[in-house]
Amino acid sequence: MKGAAVREFLRWYAERASPGALRVAVASLPEDLRRTFDPDVEALGVLPSSWYESRAVHLLMDALFRAVPEDAREASIREGARHSIDQTTRGIYRFVVARLTPELYMRQVQRFWSLLHDNGEREIVMTGRTSCRSYTRRWPGHHPVLCQASTETMARLFEIMGCASVRVSRVACVSDGAPECVADLSWTKT
Repeated sequence: MKGAAVREFLRWYAERASPGALRVAVASLPEDLRRTFDPDVEALGVLPSSWYESRAVHLLMDALFRAVPEDAREASIREGARHSIDQTTRGIYRFVVARLTPELYMRQVQRFWSLLHDNGEREIVMTGRTSCRSYTRRWPGHHPVLCQASTETMARLFEIMGCASVRVSRVACVSDGAPECVADLSWTKT
């Protein structure tokens, strides 16, 4: 996966966690994967334009969220995803996203997905005038934290597009044995 998918999330985590939390997480990784990250550099040295092995990111997420209590995990991932999208959609990028419509986003979702992931299929279909269903299929890079973060990212993008009262609910996840990850999203017009 591309570093842009996790860099801002790591920066957010470093701000919220105890000092040295990222260093401890990296130290817990298998030796061959520790070299992927530099604990002495901001965001562990993850570069937005570089590609990273999914296994390294998965084990890092496991290590980071091992310290987060189960009952706080979902809210924590939501907060991190929202922060990440707010940081990556600044300036001209915010202007462009704000000009998208949900329908245009849905037609281009696979293209957007492929900018950050080298595998997996994304589809979003309208289920009503102000509702849709999102599908993520055949994603070998799936991880429960990244799956929820991508769902929360989608919800935040709809807000930036001008949708009000955006609500997202996860319906199914590969982590729970489902064949694909499914989420429902609804909003009101602005």
